[in-house]
Amino acid sequence: MIEDTLTVWDEDESPFIRVAGITVPAQSFGSPAHRKFYESLAFPWHGLEAHRPIGGINRARRDEMTAISDLRLRQRGVERVEPTGYETFE
Repeated sequence: MIEDTLTVWDEDESPFIRVAGITVPAQSFGSPAHRKFYESLAFPWHGLEAHRPIGGINRARRDEMTAISDLRLRQRGVERVEPTGYETFE
């Protein structure tokens, strides 16, 4: 059962197989507009249902990270924004 964290994974029956790797290049936040946008971002928990993390621990992380993000934004007086992918910065 996927939610039972006490279950031992039988690697003989279902061995670990690496299927992909992701490389995220370093980003430069050079302009003031870019930095302002960056500061207004929040911990995301959106996307395709099939890609969302599963399990109770991840659900707790989602709630905790959202609360921390809300506090951080409120302390800075910043409104939450979600990226569209069409942002441009000079």
